[in-house]
Amino acid sequence: MNGRRDSAIIAILIAFGLLLSGGFIVLSDLQDQDTTGLLPTFRTNAQLQDFVHQSQGNDIWQDYFTEAMSGNAAGADSVRHSTTNIQVEGVDEADSVKTDGAFLYIASGASISIVKAYPADELANATVIDIIEVLGLGEGYSAWIQGIYLDDGRMVAVVSVSGPYLPYNSTGDDAYGIYAPAIWRMPEERTVIAVFSLDGNGGASLVGTVGTSGYGVTSRMSDGVVYLVTQHFLWTYDSVVSLPKEWQGNESDAIPVTDVHYDPGCKDPASFLNIMALDVASMESNLTSILTGYASNIYVSSEAMYLTFQQWNGGAADTVFNDSRGTNTLDAVAVSSDTTTTTIYKIGLDGLHVEARSRGVVPGYLINQFSMDEDNGLLRVATTFSWDNQRNAVYVLDEGLAIIGALEDLAPGERIFSCRFSGDTLYLVTFRQVDPLFVIDLSDPSAPKVQGELKVPGYSSYLHPIADGLLVGIGMENSSLKVSLFDVSDPSLPTELDNLVIPGWSYSEALWDHKAVTYDPVTGSLIIPVSSWDQSTYNCTSGAYVFTITDTAIELKGKVQPGPGEYVMRAQFIGDWLYTISDTTVYVNSLLDLSEHGRLVYKERDYGYLPMLMAEGEVAAIGAVR
Repeated sequence: MNGRRDSAIIAILIAFGLLLSGGFIVLSDLQDQDTTGLLPTFRTNAQLQDFVHQSQGNDIWQDYFTEAMSGNAAGADSVRHSTTNIQVEGVDEADSVKTDGAFLYIASGASISIVKAYPADELANATVIDIIEVLGLGEGYSAWIQGIYLDDGRMVAVVSVSGPYLPYNSTGDDAYGIYAPAIWRMPEERTVIAVFSLDGNGGASLVGTVGTSGYGVTSRMSDGVVYLVTQHFLWTYDSVVSLPKEWQGNESDAIPVTDVHYDPGCKDPASFLNIMALDVASMESNLTSILTGYASNIYVSSEAMYLTFQQWNGGAADTVFNDSRGTNTLDAVAVSSDTTTTTIYKIGLDGLHVEARSRGVVPGYLINQFSMDEDNGLLRVATTFSWDNQRNAVYVLDEGLAIIGALEDLAPGERIFSCRFSGDTLYLVTFRQVDPLFVIDLSDPSAPKVQGELKVPGYSSYLHPIADGLLVGIGMENSSLKVSLFDVSDPSLPTELDNLVIPGWSYSEALWDHKAVTYDPVTGSLIIPVSSWDQSTYNCTSGAYVFTITDTAIELKGKVQPGPGEYVMRAQFIGDWLYTISDTTVYVNSLLDLSEHGRLVYKERDYGYLPMLMAEGEVAAIGAVR
């Protein structure tokens, strides 16, 4: 690692001793605490020990076993093509399929297939990257590619790595032989950022890798810098705390305790939240680690990352939440005992520099990243709180994350299903029996207000603005997929112009993953993967459904149906060609009339199996079967 970090590690070794392999540090009975600053760092091992043990009186985190069981931008001269559907302009999100207008880059399991896609007549396999082989992981490791990015001639893969696993021992000669329990070192889990150089002809070569402990929570890329967030579960074994590691290639060092931040107000530290920043061009990186609770939803703008942590408020009696509005002088909010509060950290992002800037708390919980939006330094948040007496609220927070405006008691008895911020407007859908679409005015941050409301059957779990005054909703009605077109040009009088329901039992990955949505504003084409179940034949099918959206109507143009047993992952377009990507095959159709042009098998179906237990730690006895 860098010199500063190596020096810190050496100092820790001299002062306290390194006890176990893998970076386990014995925590001595030292003192000296410093709780100044927003997210201060630990000054000694004893301080970290005291902080952790304060939360272990309830026996939740006594040892490892308790924890384990509980739980794209186009090139300047490229043809017009689709990009990943993202939340914030200029902040890319990793996805399983990307295109640069010439090639398709398809991440599936532990491999990346690069397919020559354009011109469509030249459809061909170019390169297959075996990520386990390329990373030099060797036998006994498993890997799963969470997503990829494209940036200026380079491809970035975010990879979850676990291992090593030891093979199981069969005690019989027949096909039903018993697999004996194996004594083995439980595998570590880490997340790796692998950067590849693209040669423009479908070839790729590894530039380098960095990584950090834990499973990948999310990632973003902005201005050539990848920001990776991982969560490394906190556990202790014989008074030893496992600190996160930073990886360069397949070499690692534990993070010095003096580099670990914490929140003095966190009563239940449960994990290390690691934020790694990597400059894709220079391969320089920086790692920040925070000892805190479980990360929930994360929102990233071009200048900041907002981390959220939910806290359940239990007890028989109602509790009072003293919110952080202004200078904490406004009225407290009485909330039900079964509700939550959400702590929000604002982390400033400036290239490789990552810095904690502010902390705030709002009542309720957030459904996903679309529940947050940053505008001119203000954070707008939509929450639902209570289970027995549900109600919803919208809060506006200043740069210090103090609440400066609130709209509360919205849609009592219902909960939020989808949010979409657009400038000074929030489109909000709640649901219990019907689908109220609220249009909320945020132009005055101190006084958000409802401008209009529309009630229609079903609900929308994803909202997508397609033009000024037009909004598409993707949701469900009576167990069937529903696509709605809303006219919100008059905020006081939103209307549903048209809707289309897929008959029978049907659903789409777009209901919970916005990156499954492809929209072409030039042709008005909306493409989403749809799975449906035929009640007469009991067959489940998957396909790419293509809708045409006009100013007044929705029309199902057609669908691209892959072969039996195939599952549609994504759909992309390049020029006038539609590329439907299943788990094994790329299908090419005309985007104009959906006529079939060609197909290409890029990967054989993998019938592998997943290990029964994927976690990190020491040694345990475990039995398993295939």
